[in-house]
Amino acid sequence: MGRAGRDQRPAIGLAFFRPEDLALARFFTPSVPATEDVSAALGALAAQPDATRDELAEASGLSDRAFGRIRNLIEDVLVDGEAPGVEAVTERAEVARSIQKSRIEMMRAYAETRQCRRQFLLRYFGEVGAQACDDCDNCRAGTVCDDESPSPYAAQDPVQHPTFGAGVVMGVEGDQLTVLFDEVGYRTLSLSTVVDRQLLTELPV
Repeated sequence: MGRAGRDQRPAIGLAFFRPEDLALARFFTPSVPATEDVSAALGALAAQPDATRDELAEASGLSDRAFGRIRNLIEDVLVDGEAPGVEAVTERAEVARSIQKSRIEMMRAYAETRQCRRQFLLRYFGEVGAQACDDCDNCRAGTVCDDESPSPYAAQDPVQHPTFGAGVVMGVEGDQLTVLFDEVGYRTLSLSTVVDRQLLTELPV
């Protein structure tokens, strides 16, 4: 899709989508490692800080792949070079899993949207103000409506949610407000509910 038409010639991009396929994507979303595996990896790293990855995996009793993933999580939460605790590592894994699952839901939203697909993609990547392309299947079918619900939030506004934490508004589509939260990934919220219950607090830029 990103390359089609770059040579300035006519191009057609086709997306083949079945809702059933989302289950497969969710299945392959990395799981949260067991606490005992994290503890074993941390123990191996503490006991043999200069060992190779293969040696550390063997010392921990984990497969090379499992140890490598846990080690990456450990490096993600290092503070001033000090090894984190088991809980910090598993929490990081839960955040990563939540974000990955939210990306899968955004794939579904893209496939099922009745709005301009170009606008959807640009909003996903943080670009705002794009006009409808008048060339995608939705634009050609006449399903796109440029009159969005009045919203006190604009794309790229930093916000705070009482449950999901800090995030950035990605866009508004009808009564749906999409926000990318730091800890849970993408969430699509009811704009009217958010406004009525004052669920989002705008943060300073």
